[in-house]
Amino acid sequence: FLLAMFDWCSGQSSKMNNQTQANSLIDSGKFAIESENWERLREIIFNLFDLLPRGAKESASSKIGF
Repeated sequence: FLLAMFDWCSGQSSKMNNQTQANSLIDSGKFAIESENWERLREIIFNLFDLLPRGAKESASSKIGF
């Protein structure tokens, strides 16, 4: 589930409010996956989600089931 969420958020990076922060979080997420740090990956996903504009958040909520 976390991997799918991270992949979805990564694919939405062009829509995020802060590109620099989004790229940094995506790099951190890739490292968290490599090191199997699932708690850190969860935090990164929530941070990426917070960078999405409101419309994209609502779309994600309906697709993902939040």
